[in-house]
Amino acid sequence: MIYMFGGGFVGGQRDGYWQEEYFRYMAANGVDVYSIDYRLGVKKVGEHGGGMSEIDFGVAFLKTLDMAVEDLFDVTAFILEKADGWNIDQHLILACGSSAGAVSVLHGEYAIANGSPRTSILPDGFNYAAVIAFAGAVFATDEGLSFQKEPCPVMLFHGDADSNVPYGEVKEFGAGFYGSQYISGKYYENGWPYWFWDVSDAAHEIATRPMSENRQEILSFIEKFVLKNQPLQIHSRESTIGKPVM
Repeated sequence: MIYMFGGGFVGGQRDGYWQEEYFRYMAANGVDVYSIDYRLGVKKVGEHGGGMSEIDFGVAFLKTLDMAVEDLFDVTAFILEKADGWNIDQHLILACGSSAGAVSVLHGEYAIANGSPRTSILPDGFNYAAVIAFAGAVFATDEGLSFQKEPCPVMLFHGDADSNVPYGEVKEFGAGFYGSQYISGKYYENGWPYWFWDVSDAAHEIATRPMSENRQEILSFIEKFVLKNQPLQIHSRESTIGKPVM
């Protein structure tokens, strides 16, 4: 599992204590974890002056995503080169991320599914065995998301009250930010395997909470969708009884 941390592309760390507990749990259950650093493009935008128009920021954000995906693919290519010596099955490489990291891994898969030139660093025909995204989304300048070929299975966690990363879709100025509800809908329409863990009245805490509270479900996803290659579509709705609407 290649893991990308969250932090809004301005901060974050790859070895926070709550993450390390998740990594150790995964490792204890047979999943080796590579937690990586990547370039924080929005931080660089802030360092070089604010006051950008929304359109200019959109262009800068696309460059930010491109850098994050490039770093993800560089690490993936490195691991694939070392696969024999490290006893890694090249068909069982997962990508996982939180918040900005979730956006990044989903963008990586979207690039692979659409034959982006960025994928040239990867072996022909490579794809991740699955993507696990804690509060992620895909940013695109098109009206909606389109896939040239079937993407890998995904496990999506998201709260429907998230104001940081869209749960559904937000469109403006010819661009859109498409969250877990929208992505799972595309998978459902096309008959592709996915598991959407959909949390009522929850905000951006779902970017981290599954790493402590949904570990068993994540292992179940890996077993069913990756190891057993089961063609499943699962939509799990979690709602806390009596919780005030946020």
